[in-house]
Amino acid sequence: MKIKDNVLIVTSIAEDVSGIEAIKSEFEKNHKDYNVVVIDERQYGAEKTATRRRKNRERLIQSIPTFYRRVKTVGHVFTVKSKNKIDRRRALSNKLSGSARKIYNAVLRFAPDVIVVTTPRLMHETIIAKKRTRFKYPVIGLSEKFTFDKAFYNMSADGYIVENVDMKNQLTAMGYSSGRVHVMGFPIEENVPDVDYVFKLKEHLGLNLNPTVYLSGGAIGSKELMPVFELLLDQGDIINLIVNCGKNENLYSAMLRETERRNSQNVKLYLNVDEGAEDTLLASDCLITIYDGSLIYRAFLLGIPVVAFAPDTGAEKSDLKYLMEKQLVYFADDYNHVIIGMYDVIQTGLGKKLSESALMRTRATSLKDICTLLASYGRK
Repeated sequence: MKIKDNVLIVTSIAEDVSGIEAIKSEFEKNHKDYNVVVIDERQYGAEKTATRRRKNRERLIQSIPTFYRRVKTVGHVFTVKSKNKIDRRRALSNKLSGSARKIYNAVLRFAPDVIVVTTPRLMHETIIAKKRTRFKYPVIGLSEKFTFDKAFYNMSADGYIVENVDMKNQLTAMGYSSGRVHVMGFPIEENVPDVDYVFKLKEHLGLNLNPTVYLSGGAIGSKELMPVFELLLDQGDIINLIVNCGKNENLYSAMLRETERRNSQNVKLYLNVDEGAEDTLLASDCLITIYDGSLIYRAFLLGIPVVAFAPDTGAEKSDLKYLMEKQLVYFADDYNHVIIGMYDVIQTGLGKKLSESALMRTRATSLKDICTLLASYGRK
């Protein structure tokens, strides 16, 4: 029986996990010798994926005890690691608290070949756990942003995966080794759909041939969406409207009531949990979204122009400023400019200009390259 290696991904419940799910899927298809274990604040790994090396070692001891327990070579004797060492490692968790302790317990449980972290806070907690317990597994930061958040920086990290060269330059300017920064885009794989597919998808959704706008409130479902939604309904039947309310059921209910009150026939509402909700993006001619790095990058890959609004943090504002300067998105300062931007994108050459510029900077093999890099740590 071949022992599978583990890739441990430490993420947050508040993050868009589409990239993480894509990594899991890619490993299942093309790196079958690995388990991808994803943990967040709610739970720290599923029981079925807990293929810990300690358990595998016990199976080997049971099947070939003489060979495993004692192998004599020239001047060397290899013996099984004692239970006392495991106990000492577990005792180290007493030095930790909170997330750092839980992350360390997950590290003990899964013994991963590489640990991938996706947020600044989790990078900080993971490095604390590594320093205090001295585990040797490499820690890699996966940034799904367009500019580097300085809070994500940690000199003790073993590497970073970033979207662009400018982010790499930011890291090296802070003294980080350029050889440990990998410019690979986002872990997302999409192809521009052909016209026939888009036509059939619109027909399947019950939409007419008018321009279709995809409105997103991010993974959580921001309340900032409601004023924009009402303004879009004011435009009447000249556009189709697809809305992804994220996980916000209250927002979904409020929008449904407003749609029924106005008797709007060209509106489709979804929650993230709805089957096929994310695929409806393929039917759109324009994406209007609060800041959502993964969704914006996905639109880039699909050749869909982006109108972005309502950045929530300094890091999000920095990202949108960068994307504006590179002429990759239309940034709306307020709700009225969202509508102005939509018409500019749909009715002028701006939409084509934005989508072509964005598509040129993406990497078609980003997902495969990222997974190949992570798998390489198992061979070191």
